Amino acid sequence: MRLVRTPEGFLVDEETGEVLEDKPIDCEHPEYRVYSYEDASRKEHYAPMERWSLFEELSIGDPPPQFLALRRSIDRESEAIALRVGGYKGLAIYKCLRFMGCDKHTALYAVKKLVGGVEGSGKWVSLAFRLGRVFDDATSNALIRWVSYCHRGSLSDRDLQRLGELRRTKYGYAAFLELEGVSIQVMRRKIDISSRLYESEKVLRAIQRLSQLLGVDLTLPRPMVATIVIRPPFAVSLELAKLMGTAISSTRIKIARKFYTMLVFRRVVNIYAKLDGNLERIDEAVADSLPLICLCASTQ
Repeated sequence: MRLVRTPEGFLVDEETGEVLEDKPIDCEHPEYRVYSYEDASRKEHYAPMERWSLFEELSIGDPPPQFLALRRSIDRESEAIALRVGGYKGLAIYKCLRFMGCDKHTALYAVKKLVGGVEGSGKWVSLAFRLGRVFDDATSNALIRWVSYCHRGSLSDRDLQRLGELRRTKYGYAAFLELEGVSIQVMRRKIDISSRLYESEKVLRAIQRLSQLLGVDLTLPRPMVATIVIRPPFAVSLELAKLMGTAISSTRIKIARKFYTMLVFRRVVNIYAKLDGNLERIDEAVADSLPLICLCASTQ
């Protein structure tokens, strides 16, 4: 096992992509941001994401024929039905099933069963439920970095000292504490909070308590970035690199999308997304990436 530390502060197994330690609050590196788009900026990027059709057409040179053939096989009317019935999750599962060889009627039937919570029988319905659990796990366990600010502009050193011992960081002194089960880093000009998506209510309570401890008014926490881990029930073929017109780096594929970047390993996919205050982007990112993964599912 070879461990590497990403610029965002995550300890990752380079071969499998498994995130072994997730610390989005990292004082030793620059401000947290999505992976560099340097390579993507050298070529024309993807078209804007449409709500009813998240799987965009490639606009980098001439799209591979097999990609266009698969894209044409998706009935957009059925996509709209899947989105209406099951939201982003329903749309993602529908596309996954279609890309894996399921006909549109069976795929919609499986999505409706999934939304209704009735597993039933049949391999496609069973697969829809397995992929549904993958979607739910990836979204609910997304690791989010929230940011809050002091209404009056900045905190004083005396304010910080009320929270306990201060530590010097690259960006000044900071207080580190845990409230309501979430980790908080308090600096003079901003407050960083890290939590899972399912802990969002804890973040609100933590900011309320912190406001009381400091005796100042704080802004509502704003979600800024998220790390999402998808663990598909199959291996992902590195042929995905050819399909997306990108290169394979060591044992992974790096794909830059509109507002997120994903690193695809054989068994794990790590997504680094810019939220800019919009939690719905977590669902959007998974709904956009999961069908891509299914497109290159491998039994090996």
